[in-house]
Amino acid sequence: MQLLIQNGLAVTFPSWVTTGPPRGGIDVMGQRMLLMLIGMLGLAAGVLPAVILAGGLALLTRLITGEISIVVSGIVASAVLFGEAALGSELVGRILDRTDVSALDPTDT
Repeated sequence: MQLLIQNGLAVTFPSWVTTGPPRGGIDVMGQRMLLMLIGMLGLAAGVLPAVILAGGLALLTRLITGEISIVVSGIVASAVLFGEAALGSELVGRILDRTDVSALDPTDT
């Protein structure tokens, strides 16, 4: 999820990605702090549905059997995160496809 968020930010805001020697300065520091904050919030928002579903399943198994099934809850959380990553990858791919210059018709320019 973290890699998907970082690549999604790089595809969405390509001018913020540095290639070549690293730049320095106050403006870059603020930009990196903003990207870090967005990445942390995105990761928290991405993990939240997995935590809710796995926690609900753990609570349900605790009420039924008297014990918590960590393995089943972990599998459910992993499946939710995998599904979110697949959907996010499709979204980033669609954004990247719109930026493909070779897909443009020469008369469109």
